[in-house]
Amino acid sequence: MAPIRGPSNRPLHFVASILLGLVAAGCDGGVTGPSGQPQDQLLVLVHQPGQMPPYLRVSDIYRINADGTGAVNLTSSPAVYGGLDLSPDGSTIAFTSNPGSGGRHVWLMSTDGTGRRRITTDGFGSNRTPRWSADGTRIAYTHSAPGGPATVFVVPAGGGTTIDVSSEAIAADAPCSDDQKRLQLIGWTADDRVLFSNYICGVGHRHYIVNGDGSNPSAWDLDPFTSYWSPDGSSIALTSNGAVPRLMIMAADGSNLRELTDHPGDLRLPSRTTITQYRTDYDPWSPGGSELVFEERSDGLPTFVLNAIGVNGSGLRPLTDLVGEFNGWSPDGDRIAFSSMVSGTWNVYVVNADGTGLINITESAGEATNAIWLPHE
Repeated sequence: MAPIRGPSNRPLHFVASILLGLVAAGCDGGVTGPSGQPQDQLLVLVHQPGQMPPYLRVSDIYRINADGTGAVNLTSSPAVYGGLDLSPDGSTIAFTSNPGSGGRHVWLMSTDGTGRRRITTDGFGSNRTPRWSADGTRIAYTHSAPGGPATVFVVPAGGGTTIDVSSEAIAADAPCSDDQKRLQLIGWTADDRVLFSNYICGVGHRHYIVNGDGSNPSAWDLDPFTSYWSPDGSSIALTSNGAVPRLMIMAADGSNLRELTDHPGDLRLPSRTTITQYRTDYDPWSPGGSELVFEERSDGLPTFVLNAIGVNGSGLRPLTDLVGEFNGWSPDGDRIAFSSMVSGTWNVYVVNADGTGLINITESAGEATNAIWLPHE
C-alpha cells in the first residue's frame, strides 16, 4: 500500500501530533542550569506508594529539571492522572483525571500549574488519551462508557460540543467480540485529521484517518502495529512480526526493507499498549532522524533494556543496563529519559545519548513515571 501523504506531500506517521507537542513545546520561566545555559525540564507523574500498578494510583503532575533539581507539584490535588500531552505552542498540558465522582475526564492546565479547567462533560465512564490537534484548537480523546464500545471524540480546546469521529468509520467493519474496546487513538496528522486504529479479526490492526468532524473517512491495514515514520518522512522503522521480533527499516514507499542489525535477541521498537493512562507512544527516532532507540528483551524478562543504533546500522550501543520503559529523546537529541523500577519503585532516569551520565531525576520527588520533555525557550 502506498504511504499516506499530507498536503506538503510528506508521509504522515502515526504519532504526528505527539511529535508536534514534544518538539514545539516551550517552558515558562527561562530556567537555567549551573553553567548559566537554559535548563531542560520534564513533566512526570509522581505516584503515592502502593502495591497496585502506578497507572491506577493516586498521583500528582510535577515539573522537574533534567538534572533532578527543582521539582514543583503543578496539581497539588491528588487524583489518578494520566494521558499527558502538550499543546503545539508548549503552553498547556492536556491530561485525564478522576477527582470526585463522575468518571475520568479531560482537563487542561498551563505548564506553570495555573488555569486548570475541565473540558469534557460526558456522563460516567472513562475518557483517555487526549491529543492536541496540530493547530492547537481541538483535542481528540477516547471515551468508553461502562460496558460499551470505545469511541473517539473531538472537543474544542475551549470546551463545547463533542463530535463522534470514529463510529461511522468503523461501522462497516463489523468487528467481532470486543474489538471496539481495543480502539486506540493515535493522534492528529499535520493537516489536522484524526488517526486511530482498531483490531479486526482475521485482518489485524486497521488504521483509520478522518477529518476533525468525522467526515471523509479512509482505512488501511497494517501489521505490525509498532511502526514509526522518520522525522523527514523518508523512512519507516518497524518491528517485524516473526517468531522472534526484529528491528527493521524501509523506505517510505515500502522498498528496501532490511534488518537494521544482526544483533541477536528479541528486539522491538517502543510499542503502544492498552494501558492508555500511560503514554506508550514515545517516538524512537532521534530529533535529527539519525538514530533509533529500541528495546531488547533478555532472560525472559517482561520488560526491556534500552539500546540506540544509527539508522545505517552502525553505532549500536546500550543506553543503560537498567530494565526500563523508554520515555523520549530530549529536544536537542543529547539525552534520553526512561522509567524504571530497578530500585524497587518506579523512577524517571535521564541518560546521555552515548550511555554515560545516568541519573535518577525523581528520587527526591517520589515514585514517578511517564516523563515528557519540556524544551527550554
